[in-house]
Amino acid sequence: FESEKVEDENLLEGETNVHQEGKDGLEKVYYDLTYANGEEASREEFDRETVSEPVDEIISIGTRVDIESIQLSHSDITLTETENIDISAKILPENATNKSLIWSSSDENVAMVNNQGNVQGINAGEATITATDSTGNITETVYVTVKEPTIETIEDITNQVTQHDNYSLPSTVTASMSNGTTETFEVNWVENNVDTSAL
Repeated sequence: FESEKVEDENLLEGETNVHQEGKDGLEKVYYDLTYANGEEASREEFDRETVSEPVDEIISIGTRVDIESIQLSHSDITLTETENIDISAKILPENATNKSLIWSSSDENVAMVNNQGNVQGINAGEATITATDSTGNITETVYVTVKEPTIETIEDITNQVTQHDNYSLPSTVTASMSNGTTETFEVNWVENNVDTSAL
């Protein structure tokens, strides 16, 4: 029988496994024998019959290279609500067979992460983002703090009035927030007397 080697990514690189045992074939061989003085003088084959075919040996050669470590671009991040950031991952060794990662969040009410490592702040709080290899043996984490957005600017509500004019002040103002959104806030006005004699 012959021996055949096949690559198997289910086996670690360097490992081998006999997938199929080899077996020799069997044949029946028929001869005409000639004897002289009681001893065999010659033989001539006249027929051959196969009893069983040989079975080739198949050896699996491992090619799988597992991930040994994951290096993430961030160790901790701070976001405001609705803000997002991409976390990139470096896989070692670089020739790992399966480089896919499973991303998860310890609290999706605080921060969510998609399959590409994009993290989005949801509500104020703390969460841990984890990247795990396909075997579940190698992990790396990022600590996330999500804060409420702060007011950066408020719309200009300046208005020109003359003495004795009646002017109704707005009950709400629109503010630009630190996360790029806008929000409307109710306002309370406090009377402040201004001495206009010097104007």
